[in-house]
Amino acid sequence: MLLGFIRWFFPCLLWCVGLQGPATKGASGFGEDELVDKRELTPFERALKATCTGLFVVASISNFTEVFDFLFETTSYWCALPSVAWILFMLFRRSVPMDAEAIGTGLWTFAPFVSFLLWLLIGFIRFDLIPYDCLIWQVGGVGAMIAYGIFRDISKEIKESN
Repeated sequence: MLLGFIRWFFPCLLWCVGLQGPATKGASGFGEDELVDKRELTPFERALKATCTGLFVVASISNFTEVFDFLFETTSYWCALPSVAWILFMLFRRSVPMDAEAIGTGLWTFAPFVSFLLWLLIGFIRFDLIPYDCLIWQVGGVGAMIAYGIFRDISKEIKESN
């Protein structure tokens, strides 16, 4: 059981900090029939994933202590900064496709908010401390960027095929 946990934990940890490379052939279930090869994360995407993982750890500590409460005040937008950075990166680096790696990085910017689920471990959840405004703007921005990026990539593919 311990060996199984270790085999699961370390690849997950490497993925969370952006150090794990692309999935190997066949990891998606398609084997040699994959339509597009997996790409390596850019250094910015790796740094962003590591930052979000760090914010997740800080948010988790903040759930059980009062050390970093300023990050999660209801009027605070600190947790949205990684999403803003990812959106700006995707807008200005048009060479980066909106693929599984880019979408995964964009979704990983929500990691600090996942730590709020840890409150369930102690028996209750403190809804009054969740920065809803920040979360709603972040969901809207990341969702709009994913939609725009997919539309941009499809348009580029159509133009190249004509």
